[in-house]
Amino acid sequence: DSPPPPALMMPGSSLKKEDTVFSEQDVAEHLFELTFDITGAATEDACRITLDHLANFVSCDDMCVWQGTLNDEQIHVVAGRGELGRSLLGHAADYDVGIVGRCHHSSMLMLVRELDPDRLAHLPNTAHPRVKGVLCIPVVNADGWTFGVIELFNPPDIDTSTFDVVSALAKTLGESLARSI
Repeated sequence: DSPPPPALMMPGSSLKKEDTVFSEQDVAEHLFELTFDITGAATEDACRITLDHLANFVSCDDMCVWQGTLNDEQIHVVAGRGELGRSLLGHAADYDVGIVGRCHHSSMLMLVRELDPDRLAHLPNTAHPRVKGVLCIPVVNADGWTFGVIELFNPPDIDTSTFDVVSALAKTLGESLARSI
């Protein structure tokens, strides 16, 4: 018997690959389109557009973008996709709460499959039963400043190259948010 996987898993060979494989050209085109689409867009629009592009790479029904900067007292949801993601619009949480707070604080991508109330403390209690796993991607710019977190609910098993793609999309959003501040 092998030991159970850790509650917090980083990208690596233990993750299963999704059925869809994307070429470097597909990724480059989406990154170019995303950059073009969100340049000059309002924060909420840029976040929503990023989620639309992200949905092309990860088959995940529910996702949202949490935004938080040094000027904000709490991190808050500014864009959502899917029933759960949209229900969280406007929801706020302290920076040190739940998986989202840890992701924002550490600027590290986090995939968590073993959930408990502490790890979901950033979400309303009514959302807890619907969440079986969470993938959080920090929204950072080239200088390493964190502007938020993209949260995917009940993500599929994905491979390292998909982690790279979602991280690149989040970084593109981070660059846009940095320019808008």
